[in-house]
Amino acid sequence: MGEDRFLGVRLDAEDLERLDRMVQERGFSNRSEAIRRILRESVDAGIPARAPGERVPRGRSVEVPPVLFRELERSVENGYSSAVESALEKAIERGLEELARQRSQRVELERATAQKLAQEDADQRRASREGERHGGK
Repeated sequence: MGEDRFLGVRLDAEDLERLDRMVQERGFSNRSEAIRRILRESVDAGIPARAPGERVPRGRSVEVPPVLFRELERSVENGYSSAVESALEKAIERGLEELARQRSQRVELERATAQKLAQEDADQRRASREGERHGGK
């Protein structure tokens, strides 16, 4: 490959966080190693580089109602996200987290209800047996 050269790259906080997460999850020794791997894999796979703002085709598309799209744009304008796509990803992640939280609560409620019904059933059977014992004497 030859001699390594230095290249300074500016990343916003969101991209830096994504890079650090990738370094940790994939076990790279440092950010430079991860960036080299991303570059090589992208070029080897023939993935074209895209200009800023150019949409990246994905496996699925989502049609966002105009009023919600404006909210995503405001998220970018206010600096919460670097692009509408990342704002949408964050919104979907939060929504999925909320669904998981609600499901967990529902499961706990169903479990508590089942335990209460089982206890009531056991109490009723116990009372019935005691009534048979006392009534039979």
